[in-house]
Amino acid sequence: DSHFEKKLNNLKDTQESIQGLSTWCLNHKSDLNHIIKCWLKAIKKSKPEQCLTLFYLANDVIQHSKKKNLLDLVSAWEFALKEATPYAREEKVRTRVLRIFKIWEERDVYSNSFVDELSMLLDSPMKTE
Repeated sequence: DSHFEKKLNNLKDTQESIQGLSTWCLNHKSDLNHIIKCWLKAIKKSKPEQCLTLFYLANDVIQHSKKKNLLDLVSAWEFALKEATPYAREEKVRTRVLRIFKIWEERDVYSNSFVDELSMLLDSPMKTE
């Protein structure tokens, strides 16, 4: 738990850092549900820039899963993505997160309806818990 959380906290907005951790996640795919939970927890307490970096990480893991036809891994992210998307609402990260959603739609990673749902979550007011 804390090992992966440390990795998330040290994640940098560089291709090398993101791909390195993405590879680590895929090598530990038996722990994917746990990885996703930690990722979501990190999103909820991160600043907008770090939130974006975490979305880049999820994107990398999800797209590699799709390429390797690990569709159960792709769908495992859906709930967490719905939960996390409202945290990416800040203007400076919002357009980049929307770009990720667009790519998922173009590459058939997720259905159009799921991508539309995520896009709407980006536009709706934040729910307070």
